[in-house]
Amino acid sequence: MLLTFLIFAGCVLLVLIYLLWLLWPDTRTVTTVPGLTAVNLSLGNLSNIRDAGSLPKFLSELHEEYGPITSFWLGQYLCVSLGQINYMKMVEKRSSTKTYETALPLLSELLLGDADSDPSTLLTKQTKALLTGFQPFVIRPLDRDLLNHLVQELITTWKSMGADDHLPATEYMNALSIKIYARLVLNGEDYFSDNKNVGALLSAYRQLSSKIEEMQGLSLTGADSDSLVESLNSKVDLFIQVIQESRSNSSDCLSLAVQAFGEICSLGSLLSWSLHYITVNDSLGEVFRKRDSSCARKALREVFRLTAHIPYRCRILQEEVNILGHTLESGTVVFSAHSAVFWNKELFPDPQIFQMERDITDIPSPLSSFKGLDGDSFVFATASEVLMRLMRNFNLRPAFAGDHPGLRFGLTSRPQSEVWINLVKLEAPSSE
Repeated sequence: MLLTFLIFAGCVLLVLIYLLWLLWPDTRTVTTVPGLTAVNLSLGNLSNIRDAGSLPKFLSELHEEYGPITSFWLGQYLCVSLGQINYMKMVEKRSSTKTYETALPLLSELLLGDADSDPSTLLTKQTKALLTGFQPFVIRPLDRDLLNHLVQELITTWKSMGADDHLPATEYMNALSIKIYARLVLNGEDYFSDNKNVGALLSAYRQLSSKIEEMQGLSLTGADSDSLVESLNSKVDLFIQVIQESRSNSSDCLSLAVQAFGEICSLGSLLSWSLHYITVNDSLGEVFRKRDSSCARKALREVFRLTAHIPYRCRILQEEVNILGHTLESGTVVFSAHSAVFWNKELFPDPQIFQMERDITDIPSPLSSFKGLDGDSFVFATASEVLMRLMRNFNLRPAFAGDHPGLRFGLTSRPQSEVWINLVKLEAPSSE
């Protein structure tokens, strides 16, 4: 009797092991691309990503270990990450793909996109459009007279501050970016000439960007994922509504909101990070003080690289691609890991150190896929003008020595904590 039971139990155990072997996503049988096996059947390597602190850092570390092409799992979906620009271009050129500037809509489709899902738990059309239509470097005319007027308002405010006053640079730069964009780009009907309406746009922007950053922690798979998605959708609706209220013709409000959010994110981030690096690099302040536009934009490109400003793009392949002898089938999720290139020690010695003499346009990098980084885009031209005017009036010092704000990722990389600065007023006329 005991022997019969043991034989039966052994057979059941063997069947269970066989079924687990069949169901478990195993990269040895699915892909030849080196990388991670799934930690969890339903979540894949999401725990590894959380442990790394962010998806961009996870991708960068993965490429350090496995080389220019590597793999991991999101849920039960195989993902391949590319860490060299020539392979990124192969995918871009040969694949008719849907591109994602953030993993949120992709994760939503992979992990929450069941046909039987409650529609309220999914990203809306408006939210997907805002997260996938990100174009931060659009070339548009720049009204320098109005821009100088808005920067002068900030200069006047800062000149009233004492030398020992600690100023929250990120807060100021985000508010300035909103005001600049509202007045120079969205203000066709003078709606944003009223500071109260600018304040409403700033409030909507802060709520939306905070929610995106919260969900970039890959909390889509947590117990509260439904409420988080619903909350994100509502923040997107609020941002669109503020823009809609500024216009008599609301037909183009979604496209305007998509463009506005991307450019405001990028401008606020570049300005905030630039002020941080100016406080710890006296030579950088001098670059902007000399009002040499080409040098100023070169410095901004180094800020872009160092902070992995656009950390990655991801796409779902629509056709088969072969890279380094590995066949990536149609339907494979592919990440272009910009952060792995920007922080590559062979391409950029001491990649985590700001080096003014570096010109990242001299080597192939993800920058080449972003038009407008030569300074013609609204974001780069505006950031250059703002920083050159501020540095003609102030020296900046870190409020707290050795303080680095850390990186956090939404649509762009942003300071994780506030950038606190002290001002040293210069004698240059503030109105020049």
